[in-house]
Amino acid sequence: MLRMNPRHRLNRVKGTYRTERTTLVPPEANETVESDREGIRRGDGEHLGNNVFRINQRTYAWERDDMYYPVGGPGFIVADRATLKGLQTVRKHGGITESALNELARDPSISAECVESVKDLWQRRTNRGDP
Repeated sequence: MLRMNPRHRLNRVKGTYRTERTTLVPPEANETVESDREGIRRGDGEHLGNNVFRINQRTYAWERDDMYYPVGGPGFIVADRATLKGLQTVRKHGGITESALNELARDPSISAECVESVKDLWQRRTNRGDP
């Protein structure tokens, strides 16, 4: 377990992931994740089977080779498909712009509550201006 799959970092949401839900790590949790990873590598975590580990109430899965990803726990964000799609739309427009909000409003799969969640998550990113 050497590196986390970048698609799980809130700062790295991009592309067109077709998953129904995914666990995201906000920037403020990066040090926590690194500490957890080191603990698992030392053998401090609980092995739950099938390459899944728990440490500090957070769960991680070993994906392949040296890559891992967060599954759930305190400090993580579980995003559904609509939220991911909204974040991808905002990223495509370079931020929370009028054109991004118009595109989100036209998408029937993205509710008004989801738009508010996307705006909140976008503000939590440390690289909000990066497309």
